[in-house]
Amino acid sequence: MKKKSLTRLILILPFLISSQLKSQNINFKNFQALNEDFFFLEQESKTVLGSYYHLGRDSVIKDILKAGRGPFEIENIGAFSYDNTSERLFVGDISNGKIISYNLSGVPILENTLKIPYLINLDAYDGKLVASQGILLRDSKNLANYPLAFILDQNSIEITDTLFFDLRKLQLDTIENSPKVKIFEIRPQVIALENDLFLATFQSVSTIFLIDSESDVLASATLKIPGFQGMKIIEHPRYGYGQIMYSVLNDFVRIKDSIYLSFGHKSKGIPPGVVSVEVINGNALKTNTFLVDETDILTNQFIITTDGIKIYGTNGTKIFPLTFK
Repeated sequence: MKKKSLTRLILILPFLISSQLKSQNINFKNFQALNEDFFFLEQESKTVLGSYYHLGRDSVIKDILKAGRGPFEIENIGAFSYDNTSERLFVGDISNGKIISYNLSGVPILENTLKIPYLINLDAYDGKLVASQGILLRDSKNLANYPLAFILDQNSIEITDTLFFDLRKLQLDTIENSPKVKIFEIRPQVIALENDLFLATFQSVSTIFLIDSESDVLASATLKIPGFQGMKIIEHPRYGYGQIMYSVLNDFVRIKDSIYLSFGHKSKGIPPGVVSVEVINGNALKTNTFLVDETDILTNQFIITTDGIKIYGTNGTKIFPLTFK
């Protein structure tokens, strides 16, 4: 995370503190560090969906996003991401693909509805914005060249390119009872890297892929996640067969040249931790696994954020830096 100058902080703080919007509800679903002091919170609320929170004061400073269908409103947050280079926050609607951009003071800049049917992940990095769409498979046809994510221009929020992926590489047909599921859900997370490379990960899938801007797979690595035995299909006595979506590779942070992928689902016996991923020579992946030192204060499904130096966790009401072992 690029350090803010004292002058920059002085310009930002009076605007935020003088705001009349001060929601006291800090029960939140997800969070994003904007710098070492301020965080964006996805609120557990039917009216206010997004707020700015000051860590040192332990309070919400400004509500910036309301629920609705009007200008600069969103019905349901599907994803959000902050680019510390352009100092812009992007928030996307899971239902209709609307994306809104904000400056660091929480003022909306632009919105655009892209008709992405199931927007579940955004990654804003170095002027690019990568939007990943969730996939609902009803059959095994046309899997070889499937649209996985869209590259957007941050200034216009317009699609400039599309990344494709061969879903057969996930070997979903090897999962026991997979043919008995009517709809198979895949949750991709495409992460922008240097030199027009991308890391493609999938929630509940332990294999990650390095791809280029031409959608060619350059390398892959299968991770060893403690307590995780792979995606499972189970039979419910009332609703029939369905897949279990584990909190594994469902979130990430970027620190310097490394990507840290999160895992952790306490109710499923998966301890919280991260896998660091580095690209070697543009065509190989190096990984390392770290477990969180303290686990009792974290949410059941582990989520993380970073200010570029520290990695933070949460229990849904408090944010704190993590230590790893």
